[in-house]
Amino acid sequence: MVSLRDIQQEVVITDQMVQSAIAEGFSFVCANCRKLWWGASQKRQCRARFEGKTCGGPIMALDFPEYEGLLTDGMLMNFCFVDGVESTGAVQFRQNPDARGRLIGFCPKHGPEWIQEMQKSETGLPRLLGRPDNGGDHEG
Repeated sequence: MVSLRDIQQEVVITDQMVQSAIAEGFSFVCANCRKLWWGASQKRQCRARFEGKTCGGPIMALDFPEYEGLLTDGMLMNFCFVDGVESTGAVQFRQNPDARGRLIGFCPKHGPEWIQEMQKSETGLPRLLGRPDNGGDHEG
């Protein structure tokens, strides 16, 4: 079995990979996460989900607590978590014990009202939580 350390050393996440993942419905943050690409290399779901850990973004009142990648905590507030455009604001989820207290950026299209609507709706939710509609398996 390939370890996460091996993937971190072997896989360089390119802009093309990020754009491809976003086009498949993954969030910008997930598309930049080494754990997602570990899953893709293993024909499995994201490493965090595979290990039974809780991860996700603002739709789950989380701040991607299992994220591992080149985006630092400070950088996560500079880009929209959904599509990666420059952020116009940020949210934080201190009340959720699984959150790390990170500020997560959003753009005008994916702001607090949109997040609240997505939290109420089941349509499109699996993809925006960082996984395809098929329940979490990413087939790379």
